[in-house]
Amino acid sequence: MRRILLFLDRIYMALAGLILSPRNCRLVQFDLIRTWTRIRTIGRRNRTPTLDRMHLGSGGRKVPDWLNVDLGGADEICDVGQGRLPWKNEVFSAIVSQHMIEHLELDAQCIPLFKELHRVLKPQGQLWLSCPDIGKICSAYVDGKLDTILESRLTRWSTYSLEGKPISHLVNDMFHQWGQHKNLFDFPLLQWALKQGGFDDVQHVRETDLLKRFPKFPERNDDDQSIYVLATKRAPEPGPEPVNKQDDPKTDTKADQKDNDKSDRLSKDGQAQTTNGRADGPNNGPNQSESQSSS
Repeated sequence: MRRILLFLDRIYMALAGLILSPRNCRLVQFDLIRTWTRIRTIGRRNRTPTLDRMHLGSGGRKVPDWLNVDLGGADEICDVGQGRLPWKNEVFSAIVSQHMIEHLELDAQCIPLFKELHRVLKPQGQLWLSCPDIGKICSAYVDGKLDTILESRLTRWSTYSLEGKPISHLVNDMFHQWGQHKNLFDFPLLQWALKQGGFDDVQHVRETDLLKRFPKFPERNDDDQSIYVLATKRAPEPGPEPVNKQDDPKTDTKADQKDNDKSDRLSKDGQAQTTNGRADGPNNGPNQSESQSSS
């Protein structure tokens, strides 16, 4: 099957190369793969995953006891750039994605993906991300240490070559990678993008922190050129507890005030009746002097 796919890929490149540049040939090919994945996953919504930990963008680095997800050749295929993940809310306790988000457009794909990852994570769930670090790459260029990054890259990508170009071209490759890379990040930019997705708790970490937390992940040994972050989905704030009206001091105060007002009205009414009784009673007629004078 692999030989057939390689043969078809060569035919495609030969035919597409008649009208497209090599870079555009690869970009069109990638979009066709994404389109085919979308067609194959039509109707997949509100699924319950078989595992509660996701390895997103797994490629050929499948991790046991994790749900490995990618465009193809994974436990579950998914196009993360389409703006909607196929799982129910709050079903994953952890998500790890290494060197995948730089392939997404920041506004149209990356931030919508972060919103979806926030949705499918359980409260207190963890999102671990890594991607090329703008600051480390630029610092390596300024400090004349690009050879260290090149050596590190060759340990993970043995066929990589600058094809005789000066080592400064490594910066171009890492920023663009034949049109495949759309964004590189530093911590402020990645933290901002994650906050747009709903993550308020974002920490700058290292690969060793990831491996200590999840030892089954294969080591990349790429801290010299990558940024690692940990974003945690906060649990919802507890709402106010319902108040029993019988125990509510405000309610008691209002009831006492009503009772006092009622007592005051009754007292005033009683006084008024007593006054009226004295005025109209038999002992309250004209004075004796008035009677004598009238007689």
